[in-house]
Amino acid sequence: MLGDNTTNFEVQKITEISFRSDWWEHNPGTGANLVWMLQIELYRSLATNNRTGIEQGFTRMWQDIVVSPLGGQGIQNDWSYHFQRTQLLSGAYMDKIGLSLCLYLFYAQELFNMN
Repeated sequence: MLGDNTTNFEVQKITEISFRSDWWEHNPGTGANLVWMLQIELYRSLATNNRTGIEQGFTRMWQDIVVSPLGGQGIQNDWSYHFQRTQLLSGAYMDKIGLSLCLYLFYAQELFNMN
């Protein structure tokens, strides 16, 4: 999908280095760490024209996007974000997740011609 904008060497290095974030081999948990690993998979898949990798990354990303009752981890039903048990995190993780989700929506629109 990068077309002629990269060399074979660059694509090889992108692939080699990005496989270090192998979320499917171990449980990276949830939250920003997982989102970053999925983002790396998306970039690798775009660089190597791997539609399966793109679909796997999008599918896994949306599994964690839920609004939970108060007291759990993640996005709460009062729109706060809690992680590390009930610790309120203002700007620590959710800003990273929010930015990554916006990028995912942009990529989805571009890749799958969503309007």
